[in-house]
Amino acid sequence: MAMDNELKSEEFYAGEERLDTMIVGNEQYVREPDGTWRYADTWIKVPGARDLTLTERFNPKFIVATGKVERVVVSGADIAQYPDLLNWCLEVGVRVEGDGRSFEVLVPIEKWEERERIPSAMVAPEHSADPAERELAQVEREYREADQVLSSVTARRAEVLRNRAEEITRQRAAEITDLSIGRVHQLIREDTDDEMLDELDMAILGTVATRPVKTVKALQEASSDETGILYPTTVFRARLRKLEERELVFKSRAGFQLSPAGHNALVAERARRRGLEERAID
Repeated sequence: MAMDNELKSEEFYAGEERLDTMIVGNEQYVREPDGTWRYADTWIKVPGARDLTLTERFNPKFIVATGKVERVVVSGADIAQYPDLLNWCLEVGVRVEGDGRSFEVLVPIEKWEERERIPSAMVAPEHSADPAERELAQVEREYREADQVLSSVTARRAEVLRNRAEEITRQRAAEITDLSIGRVHQLIREDTDDEMLDELDMAILGTVATRPVKTVKALQEASSDETGILYPTTVFRARLRKLEERELVFKSRAGFQLSPAGHNALVAERARRRGLEERAID
């Protein structure tokens, strides 16, 4: 397990907060604040990845009283060898001297659990000693990479439909793509003004209008239910940032919410699309 946190090329931030990273071989991983580990180069979620804990790393003894764990026994030798991970135990625990120069530290279980996650370290099936786990993790990664490409190409198709809207009829576009005319209408912007709302904008605004969503990840996944497309995280974050800059969406303690301007824009765009559908039927 690689413990280094040296960045290969660039630094990663969530707002003002620097994200944890780790490197295994030639692969760099990034941890989002919600605990999700991703590949740094594609931002795809690492299959089955989770944080590495101090309990897994050092396998300490536990003191049980009245049917529950009360303290963790941390080896003095481990503290001496890994002070960057365990020196804090000396500050919050009780030192118990052993024979000669050996000692142990009794740490309250509450304090241990608060600090149990090892920064910039994860456990992932692709690093497992089990060949079956490694193979499944690899094919799952390939699947997610292919899905990301599909999402990107789907977005590109919508862009081409919009760019060529004056050069090809809706009927012909529907025949080429096997989409319904109504769906083609939805993908094409009738106005090239940047202030228009596309499918991803509508999914974000529609999701936030329904309920406050606290994290970008949760908003991304909920929006994908609206569009049927899981947009790449970099694309989604950029779009969300643009909506915030336009003051259509804002972040509060309760989560992402619509501004009055965002509500009005959502209502207006929905009405415009209903008009297009009625024209298509006629």
